[in-house]
Amino acid sequence: MITCKMGGSDECFEAPFSAAAMPMDQQTQNRVRQSFQNLINIDRRVEFTVYFGPTGTYCKSNHKIYVREEGSDRYYGIQLDFMDINPGGRCVIPRCFESTDPVLHRELSEMGTFHGAGQELYDKVIVVMEAFGNYNKFVNNSLDFARVFLRSLGIYTAIPSTSGRFWIWLKRIGRRLSGHDNYPQQETV
Repeated sequence: MITCKMGGSDECFEAPFSAAAMPMDQQTQNRVRQSFQNLINIDRRVEFTVYFGPTGTYCKSNHKIYVREEGSDRYYGIQLDFMDINPGGRCVIPRCFESTDPVLHRELSEMGTFHGAGQELYDKVIVVMEAFGNYNKFVNNSLDFARVFLRSLGIYTAIPSTSGRFWIWLKRIGRRLSGHDNYPQQETV
C-alpha cells in the first residue's frame, strides 16, 4: 500500500533534488483524473486560453501552466507535485488545482489557445508524464514539464526569458541569502 503526503510545489527548498517518476498505472491515473474532474468540465469542448506562470504566492520558482475557459474568470493550474511514498521515497505526479489569486493572474504570460475538452487536457498530461522521466531540480524540472506540456497542446510560443533556469536560480540564491526562506508547510491529503 502506498501512503502519500501531497505538497503544493510552493515548497521549493523542501522539494527533493530528484524524485522518481510515478508509474502512470491505473491508480495513479485515476488520482490525477480526479483532480481534473473536480475542477474542469471533462466532456464539454471549449476554447481554453493557456498561460504560463513561474510565480506563486510563496515560491517564485515553480513553473505552472494555467488554463481559463473562454468567457470564464476561473483559472486552473497544472503543475508537478511531489508525493511521499512509503517505504521511504518521493515521486512526482501532475496535479490540477483552482487558482484564486487575482494578483497572480495579472502576472501570467498568455501563451496561446487550446480548443478541446478537459478530457483532452488530462490525456495530454498523462502522455507527457509517461515520457517525463525522473524529476531533477537542474535538468528535468517544472520548467521542462511546462515546455513539453505546451508543445503537446500545439503551443510553441517561447517561455519568457526571465523564467529560465538562470533567473530562477538567481532568485533562489537571493532568497536563501536574505533569509526569506520561510515557506508554508506541506498540506496532507
